Amino acid sequence: MKDKKQPNILVPLDGSIQAHAILPIAGKIAKLSGATLNVVYVGEPPIPPDEVLGKLGFTPEEAAGLVFNQLAGCPCEEAKEIVHLAEELHSLFIALSTHTKKENPRGHLGSVAGEILRTSHIPLIFVQPERGGREWELKNILFPDDGSPATVEAIHPAVEMARQAGAEMLVLYVMNMAESKHEAGSYSSPRYMDQPQHEWPAWASEFLCRMRGVGRVPSEIKTRLFMAKGEPGAEIVRFSKEHPEVDLIVLAWHGILEKEKAATMKEVIRHADCPVLVLRVALPVL
Repeated sequence: MKDKKQPNILVPLDGSIQAHAILPIAGKIAKLSGATLNVVYVGEPPIPPDEVLGKLGFTPEEAAGLVFNQLAGCPCEEAKEIVHLAEELHSLFIALSTHTKKENPRGHLGSVAGEILRTSHIPLIFVQPERGGREWELKNILFPDDGSPATVEAIHPAVEMARQAGAEMLVLYVMNMAESKHEAGSYSSPRYMDQPQHEWPAWASEFLCRMRGVGRVPSEIKTRLFMAKGEPGAEIVRFSKEHPEVDLIVLAWHGILEKEKAATMKEVIRHADCPVLVLRVALPVL
């Protein structure tokens, strides 16, 4: 059954244990946002509707309140069908594991997940299947901010999550993130990075003030700013591992997945221990 009026989060499952790793995260976000989990079976071959619960490993009690669908298209077009269904249902998010085959190494991005990432304009939530079915709470959100207006304007779903959960936003500015960008209106780093005491307090205050204004961050959401220098993807992953209180990483990207592009996003999705929320933004004005 499809309900286009009820806010929903689309969760593709293939019946594997690996795919189930997304359920604690999707369930918590659904509860916070007042949304329904719309579970879609993407296995092959199609099975009778009354067998879907068993195939996906749900008991009737666990399935209470959930909506179940099944893809009927060609297996080679699973990603396309998932994105189409999410668009048809006006899903808030598509939530999925990075891969669902146990023989794949940690850090692998499966073909279906990669194609959904490439084609979806709906926000995506990824999780490494190795986290298993552990409970998940949302108390701290890591938002890497490169200082560009497009990045900040894209964070509304994360801001809304923080508001609903009463979570704190940890803002991370990685210097290299801004050095390679020339988007009009971008906010540059302090001149003397090796002597932060000279400019850091005023710069940090202005940076956060600007982020709050452009991103429409309510005053009740607590924010803290951190700075790092190096390759953005590696620094974001390192920061999240050194700060185990980080529950979710939020990334904005421009939808270009070709080789040599989106290196930061791919590094974080593949190697972060916590879930990653990906928000697509418009290409920058140069």
